[in-house]
Amino acid sequence: MDYQLENKAVIHNCFGKGIITGYDGRYLEAEFKDAGKKCRFQFPSCFYGYLVFEDNDLQKMIEPEVERWKKENQIEKKEELKLRYQKTIQAIEERKLAQEQKKLRLTQRSAEHRALHAASQNDKAK
Repeated sequence: MDYQLENKAVIHNCFGKGIITGYDGRYLEAEFKDAGKKCRFQFPSCFYGYLVFEDNDLQKMIEPEVERWKKENQIEKKEELKLRYQKTIQAIEERKLAQEQKKLRLTQRSAEHRALHAASQNDKAK
């Protein structure tokens, strides 16, 4: 689809407000004067997490293109796998922590038992 994006205001998650200075159908260039940056972005992937239009109507117009790109590149599947991986790592870390805490409790109980046993032996010796 042919979009007229030049001179449209965008907001970048790090560079702030900018203006699109060029668009060739595959890439767009934006200038962020406050950050002193001029960047080139691949279209439409740049509107997935990096850029948003200042104009909500333009943002809504571009959303189907972003969704198509996400589907073609299996972005949701990759995100799901990443989330599953993070949950697995978290569960492993939690199990390790639980094992360490259990080992610590057993060591403490053992030390307490030895101390009580030593005390009772001292009492018997008297």
